[in-house]
Amino acid sequence: MTFDDFLSKLEGVKRNGPDRATALCPVPSHGDHGDKRPSFSVWLTPKGKIGHKCFRGCSETAIDTALGITWKDRMPPRSAVSRAMEGQTIAAEYDYRDETGTLLYQNVRYDPKDFKQRAPDGAGGWKWKMAGPRRVIYKLPELIAAP
Repeated sequence: MTFDDFLSKLEGVKRNGPDRATALCPVPSHGDHGDKRPSFSVWLTPKGKIGHKCFRGCSETAIDTALGITWKDRMPPRSAVSRAMEGQTIAAEYDYRDETGTLLYQNVRYDPKDFKQRAPDGAGGWKWKMAGPRRVIYKLPELIAAP
């Protein structure tokens, strides 16, 4: 879904630049807004995600449901995420190791500044989903060895 597609689902849209807008809250009766003035803000992040907030307290889920979308619909297509990463270089890699010194995962710092986490895949490469590795504090073996 593009930013313009998202805005087309709203009423009372007022653009505040190419990637920001205000509108009437799309939740029909949540708290009985009776919106006459915009209480809803929507923006496009630098990486292409559509963010939104109701300043009268509607949840993201209630808003997405009222619009007939899911949070995944507000995420950029995979290729757009890859394009957002173009031009970034790895500036530093921070190893997170268990008590025995085995590498569990890395926190990778990019330039321009951004962070991503990755874990060894067991075949000499990396997996970029962090569902599996146990989380530990940074420099755990050194902390254990310290007096």
